[in-house]
Amino acid sequence: MKKLATQIIVVSLLTGPGLAQDFYVVKSGDVLSRIIQNKYPSERIYGAKGKLAEVKKLNPRILNLNIIYPNQKIYFTPATVAQSEQTIPEEESLVAQAPEVTVEKKRDVSELNQVEEWNISALYGAKYLSLSQSGALGKAEVGVLFLNNLKLNSEFKFDDWSFGFQFDSYKFKYKTLTAGDSQQMYAVNLYGSYGWLLGGLNIEQNPLFRNNNGNIEMTKMTLMSLSVGAKKDIELPTRKPTMLKLKGWLSYPLSASSDNADIKLNSITGYGIHGEVELNRQIFVKDDYSLHATWIGQAGTQRINQRVKWDTSEGESKSNIVNASTSLGILFKF
Repeated sequence: MKKLATQIIVVSLLTGPGLAQDFYVVKSGDVLSRIIQNKYPSERIYGAKGKLAEVKKLNPRILNLNIIYPNQKIYFTPATVAQSEQTIPEEESLVAQAPEVTVEKKRDVSELNQVEEWNISALYGAKYLSLSQSGALGKAEVGVLFLNNLKLNSEFKFDDWSFGFQFDSYKFKYKTLTAGDSQQMYAVNLYGSYGWLLGGLNIEQNPLFRNNNGNIEMTKMTLMSLSVGAKKDIELPTRKPTMLKLKGWLSYPLSASSDNADIKLNSITGYGIHGEVELNRQIFVKDDYSLHATWIGQAGTQRINQRVKWDTSEGESKSNIVNASTSLGILFKF
């Protein structure tokens, strides 16, 4: 009887005016992510800065986010936790007496070696490419706007680490080439980050021209380079979760090759400067994923000096490449 009275006092204290909205008493069949989503419908649930991670830090007794117990109290603010520790010394024993209940939950945030978030996005937009070339292959000036730029991005986020890739593709056709003669260009960026530091390996294809007595010939040059830079993620104070991501990096060329086996490219030097802005805004959220509208803007410039042998043309070739793109698409976060 004394123990029952104590429990009634405990519950009365917790449901007082000061704490009523800052905790939740678990019922049979509850799922932690749904509890948080019902209390914070417009906020991000998953990820290192999501509400699920925040609630876990405030509730260290929750060892497995997939297992919660009837009558267990979930706290949502540090003030509630501090007050509960002073007024509810018997809460641990109440939870310990409850039978273990495994609650069905689709997403286990502890799987895949503690992956906090995985996302994938698909975008479509426009790309502008400007190329100025001089040297052994002759002089060429090209400026083209492409309206068929496709992007596919994916990223795995851990606590402080992240790994991902970016894929970019567009079809290049130079106006003086014969009808139907075009080249599909690709770019792949494999990167990793720790905190604000960013590094990666870039493989990018660009056109390479030869002015042979007024006859313009084109081949595809594949450039491999290392990159190092910085990034910054900013969560904007909007009603729906909105994230602004900024990236900037420098690249150094390692090697170059052509899709034409008779063309030799070597002794490459140069550098590149690149920047990217990404804006994501949540459209809706489910228990195990959320959908976002996304926009990416990119700009960069590269200076490349290399030694080229193309049939009878041999010597140093210099290229200045400037590109800018803008794309819209959708982003899934899991």
